[in-house]
Amino acid sequence: MLKQQKIFFDFLRFCIGSAKEIPGSLKEVDWKELYAIAKKQALLGVLFYGIQRLPKELAPKQKLLMQWMVMAEMIRKQNIKLF
Repeated sequence: MLKQQKIFFDFLRFCIGSAKEIPGSLKEVDWKELYAIAKKQALLGVLFYGIQRLPKELAPKQKLLMQWMVMAEMIRKQNIKLF
């Protein structure tokens, strides 16, 4: 398994609550690659929930964070329309 894929799954476990501790592997994360993986797997909203729980020093840079936030909000609004 590639390094960023492992980080993705570590972070996903944290995001859904299977892992309570912030994964140590996040220190080596490439947030752009993680975003691309999450988008491909339709998990942007789930991972954004986890990002909101991170300390600022571990979070993505502002530009990517804003892009992620916009996408997560669009997903949230679409989900509201469906239900």
